[in-house]
Amino acid sequence: MTNKVLVLGGSGMLGSKAFEVLQGRFDTYATFRNNSNVPEPSFHVDVMDFDRVKEVLEWVKPDVVVNCIGVLKDETNPITSITVNALFPHQLAKYCKKLIHISTDCVFSGDWGWYDEEHWPDPD
Repeated sequence: MTNKVLVLGGSGMLGSKAFEVLQGRFDTYATFRNNSNVPEPSFHVDVMDFDRVKEVLEWVKPDVVVNCIGVLKDETNPITSITVNALFPHQLAKYCKKLIHISTDCVFSGDWGWYDEEHWPDPD
């Protein structure tokens, strides 16, 4: 049975809802970057500092990590988008027993609607 769940991005729209749903069923923890308005227990984490991420993982020792962190299209700093959205999940997976990575729908332009797993990305 899974006892401990760590929600990364617990102050975001998706992460806060994931935390809310999981909180009543599991021993749930969350991380936040800019907003400390998340239920306890929570930890301040900037994913660009992976040593800090590892500290939290070592302290919580989660059975499952739910990654709700993502950067929306940022044309002014594409390196951050690539690091957070693509590289970070791969690095994170090496340190997790189980990882649920929730991706963004920003790979789609929105022109077609009702996207599913069979659609090819078509970002603007």
